[in-house]
Amino acid sequence: MIAGTNENAEPGSMHLVEEIRIAKWNSGTNENDIAVWRVSPSFMIDAITSPVKIPSKGAQIPEGTYMTVSGWGADISPKVCVVLIA
Repeated sequence: MIAGTNENAEPGSMHLVEEIRIAKWNSGTNENDIAVWRVSPSFMIDAITSPVKIPSKGAQIPEGTYMTVSGWGADISPKVCVVLIA
């Protein structure tokens, strides 16, 4: 995994993915479509690398709130994207 950049040619820090955990994912509805990755070495948190903030269960997100969503999920077509969408 690479962190701290969006340019493959200029990687920030590189990390080995040691474990991926996916809990209670439902492939039919995509409910709980989130994973937690354990990496080595740990990330250095700085001005360009920071943890994502995940709302608590049942949180009310006000309409018009700006958010960043990323993933390899399906777009308009039924195909799964081959690049990370952010």
